[in-house]
Amino acid sequence: MCGGDHNVALRMGLMLSVCVSCIAVFAGSSSGGPTPASEFSDPLHLAGSRVRLSAPALGDRKQSGTVVEVRDDTLLFMADKRSVRTFVPTASLTSLEVSRGSRSHTLAGAGLGFLTGAVAGGVIGGTSGSTTNNEESGLAVAFGALVGGGAGLVIGAIIGSRHTERWDALRLPIRIGVYPNTDSIRLSARVALR
Repeated sequence: MCGGDHNVALRMGLMLSVCVSCIAVFAGSSSGGPTPASEFSDPLHLAGSRVRLSAPALGDRKQSGTVVEVRDDTLLFMADKRSVRTFVPTASLTSLEVSRGSRSHTLAGAGLGFLTGAVAGGVIGGTSGSTTNNEESGLAVAFGALVGGGAGLVIGAIIGSRHTERWDALRLPIRIGVYPNTDSIRLSARVALR
């Protein structure tokens, strides 16, 4: 291989790494579509839902837990790892988010790990050889990129496999009320998604 071929091979290897990483990132981001916004638009359906909220009655930090029950203008909330249930008036809520479940980022982590490992391995392979032979130098770059990419792929997949919870923020204030009608009593609930 002459010097020009070496540079072309290095560029093609880097372009291949970028393409594989982009495919991995886009494939990871398209899996598991979003939960329809209408699912949580009615506060009465929050009962039994996993939420993350903040209110003066709960302290300074956001707390995650379950809405056990919705009563009039109050949520009965049970924080994670606690058996105590707390009444939280909806008017006092400073933030309210509903869990959409958790997902991992294995594919994205694998793609980014492969890209990082291939680039680092190629650079190390290219600089570690003391040979003046361009063909051997090109092979060292390719071998370094292959080994580094493989190691990065595995490490990135392991790191990306950690599950993270996704949240939908609800716009406040939430209004829940009982309104008399001419023929019956009407229960009304109103909340808007951001």
